[in-house]
Amino acid sequence: MKNKYVQGMIAALLLVFGGSVFSASQTISPVSSVFTGGGKGDLTLTNDSLSPMSVTLQAMDFAVSGDKQVAPSGLSPHIHVKFSKSGVRIAPKDSVHIFFDASADSYPAWFMIYAAFQQAEHRDGLNVGMQLGHPVYMYQKEGVTQGEVAIHEAVFDPVTHKLKITMENRGGKLSRPFLSFPQLHDNQFRMRLLPVFPHTTTATYFDLSLVDVLKDKIPTSILVEFPRFKLSSPVSVQPGEPAVVSGSTTASPGRSTVSHSPPASAQKP
Repeated sequence: MKNKYVQGMIAALLLVFGGSVFSASQTISPVSSVFTGGGKGDLTLTNDSLSPMSVTLQAMDFAVSGDKQVAPSGLSPHIHVKFSKSGVRIAPKDSVHIFFDASADSYPAWFMIYAAFQQAEHRDGLNVGMQLGHPVYMYQKEGVTQGEVAIHEAVFDPVTHKLKITMENRGGKLSRPFLSFPQLHDNQFRMRLLPVFPHTTTATYFDLSLVDVLKDKIPTSILVEFPRFKLSSPVSVQPGEPAVVSGSTTASPGRSTVSHSPPASAQKP
């Protein structure tokens, strides 16, 4: 479960031509790649369908818009990505491994690897495909400091069982903290939040009804853990908070929206 929530950051676009729906039986793993500075990564592309698939890989910038959709654009010239193969053919019920090198002129930096799956053999004139995304985060060596991040609010809606956490990152560093609940004993629930992007205020929604140890509880406080410090906040109870908006999966306990978009110079180092 702790990995599935990251799928809230993944762009999965189902392209349907000719009125035929394509079965979502293609996957890309792992869910994301994380490096300190540049690094070497590998992907597993899986075709679980009964038809051969052609896959094309492309690296692109992305930014998170106000409705939590991933907005792709061309790759920044100061981010460098090299694939072992930019295109492959995958037999039915088979997988292929792809390796990549990633670096940037300065850090932090982030981008998305898009894998465009296309049926290798067209039938009845149909051309059906699906595009999956794999986010890559390249962190700076220095961690965030306590004065750079803040929790603005933590609000729980007992009707929808949704928890909203609003955080601000005032600095220029990328970070991805852990979330836990002090009222639970022995760290019964601890998960990574979505990345806290530089110069951005982010609201993250969690469906606590999907978490066994929390589904029958009203959270009283939260603890957000960074590498060198922790932030705590009481949780206020306010019926009527927005439910998880479309785009998150039922298996995903959390998603984020960006309520303030930084200027282009802040979004990309």
